Amino acid sequence: MTERKVTVRDQTGNEVSGTVIDIIESVERFSEIKLSNGWVLKVKHVAVEVVQLDGLTDQEGNPVFQVKGANIINVSQPVSS
Repeated sequence: MTERKVTVRDQTGNEVSGTVIDIIESVERFSEIKLSNGWVLKVKHVAVEVVQLDGLTDQEGNPVFQVKGANIINVSQPVSS
């Protein structure tokens, strides 16, 4: 594991330092959203990079991570009867 230091913006817009953490394994499944008009959306988030924000913790003392990724969306049209 090689550590790489980066500067990112936190949720308040402030620049903070962080450490890129290697992704060992990632399983992303689709969430299926059925809409009342018959359309079906399949959505998943694919993580491409994880940064642990240096020296920051949440209210419970857990480290704070920032996940960079992409949303994948598949739209299925209604089946006509």
